[in-house]
Amino acid sequence: QEISDCGVHPGIIAGIFGDKNNGAYSIILAEGYPDDEDNGYTFIYTGCGGRETGKRLGPQVIDQSFENPRNLSLKMSTVTRNPVRVIRKATPKSDWAPAEGFRYDGLYYVDDAWMETGASGLMVCRYRLRVRALRIAPA
Repeated sequence: QEISDCGVHPGIIAGIFGDKNNGAYSIILAEGYPDDEDNGYTFIYTGCGGRETGKRLGPQVIDQSFENPRNLSLKMSTVTRNPVRVIRKATPKSDWAPAEGFRYDGLYYVDDAWMETGASGLMVCRYRLRVRALRIAPA
């Protein structure tokens, strides 16, 4: 709620906030999908959707697609080249995540977007992001 209140990421529940014309404004890197890969200055992000209707957690049950407005907004960022705000959530899976809570980690460019078969065996939207300036905060 705090990151929404201060305007860093208005989508309280969704990991991607943006629109189809201008691209994504912000994402939360929370390792919500097993396909996510966090390397600090670069990372591979998995799109949203594919879970049971009304459930934001749980296993993926259907393919993701770029028809999902949030996924489309992040894909559009490869065209607009507008940087995206990245907020990292505490997770034991990443050496780059904060010890607790959330942390704003700066602006990143979306270099690529593609579809592939994910760890679930279903299709996922994938994105390669890289930091705009090499100034990442330590965990």
